[in-house]
Amino acid sequence: MLDSTPGISHWGDITVISIYFIAVLAVGLWSLCRPNRGSVKSYFLAGRDMKWFPVGASLFSSNIGSEHFSMFLVICLAWVFLPVYVSSGVYTLPEYMSKRFGGTRLRIYLSCLSLILYIVTKLAVSIYAGALFINLSLGWDMYLSIAGLLCITGLYTVLGTLLIVIISVLLTRQYGEKRAELTLIGRKKLQILFPYDTLL
Repeated sequence: MLDSTPGISHWGDITVISIYFIAVLAVGLWSLCRPNRGSVKSYFLAGRDMKWFPVGASLFSSNIGSEHFSMFLVICLAWVFLPVYVSSGVYTLPEYMSKRFGGTRLRIYLSCLSLILYIVTKLAVSIYAGALFINLSLGWDMYLSIAGLLCITGLYTVLGTLLIVIISVLLTRQYGEKRAELTLIGRKKLQILFPYDTLL
């Protein structure tokens, strides 16, 4: 008979989850100690000292989702729009629109619209999924989990740079095959957390 109490109680599981969170936070703290992190170029472009492979792997794995079916639009972005952005010296679409058409109203409108759509469509789902994992695995309160994830993510984003994002994405997503193997090995633990009879 399977134990149906929620939460992870085995010391090995708790150790692996703790090491994961400590490693991600350590990368963030390491990024804080790097020189030349006070400029816009350092924040958005990682100081232009990253090689193409980590940047490409980070972009690919960070943006994987339902939008990866829009490959034709990504090719259009790479071959048509990106050269225009690079030659005009801008980093964002609202910045380009402001430079192209003048004024700040369009820039503010596009920035606010992008932020609202991103929060509603992507960020809310990701935060809820992370809080649900914490709730089911550690047994913490759902609202406390959401608040904790928002605080850690906010500090990570504000204090970090693109370099920290690239390194953390490579650390967390590059080893997906190993995590899949560990998931298969830990199948019994998953059955304890999510019993099959509750799904029927």
